[in-house]
Amino acid sequence: QSRPVMGARYFRNGTVWLNVDPCGLICAVFVYILIFGAVIMLMNVSTFESMFDLVSFFVFLCFVSLAVWSHLKAMLTDPGALPVVPAYEQLILIPKSQPREHNGEIVTTCQKCRCYKPQRAHHCSVCGRCVRLMDHHCPWVNNCVGQYNQKHFLLFVIYICISSTMALSLTIFRIVRCAKMDWEGPCNFGKGLSPLNFIGLIIESLLFALFTMIMGCDQICHIASDTTGIEKLQNVDAAENSGSLLQRLQRVFGRPVSWFWCAPHFRFRRDFYPSRLTSHAP
Repeated sequence: QSRPVMGARYFRNGTVWLNVDPCGLICAVFVYILIFGAVIMLMNVSTFESMFDLVSFFVFLCFVSLAVWSHLKAMLTDPGALPVVPAYEQLILIPKSQPREHNGEIVTTCQKCRCYKPQRAHHCSVCGRCVRLMDHHCPWVNNCVGQYNQKHFLLFVIYICISSTMALSLTIFRIVRCAKMDWEGPCNFGKGLSPLNFIGLIIESLLFALFTMIMGCDQICHIASDTTGIEKLQNVDAAENSGSLLQRLQRVFGRPVSWFWCAPHFRFRRDFYPSRLTSHAP
């Protein structure tokens, strides 16, 4: 019979995956507090007196909704955890058509969970599982970023970066417009408008925009070189002849280029470009 992995902390029910990690859960809740706090602060500094105000705030809400949706998918999607089966049972389950040796060596076994460990899989001490193409464990999404949820994580940082940039731009635009009105009328601080809203929104938007921009560029660099964050730390050379940047992006998004890339709902096609798992030697 299959044995449990010692130290594993996760809940799985059908297609739902959730790490029961107190630190990760607190960080995830904190992310939602910051996101909805920014929405409330932007509402307080907006007057909605013109069509521009209404349309811009609606677009901002759309990107925020996509960011929250992407975060939930990144957090509740199995990142590519390997089955909890002892290594010798996994070897028996391997189809005969699949070679049991690679470069003259038998497939590796994880020394921590003692399970079959294919190429480019890494063990996560927080999840207690080996994860395919594990990039890193992100406490902000309370999950590993791996083969099956890297798309959701990348969309999350992109949508947060866009939302933060919009919030920062709209706040600066509001400040400039109120300065021209000498802070009178709807810009009067005595009518519910507080300078703390402007200060807090500018600081939060600027920090979020810079942080997610760096994270997004880092993910794009990993995809461009067909390496993961862990492989970068281990100084693993980039794979040769692994296709163009477009092909590598298609592997991450699990399908050819389409509008599905922008929606975090659609599932990763696990049969799409499977060669990504064997781009490097073990």
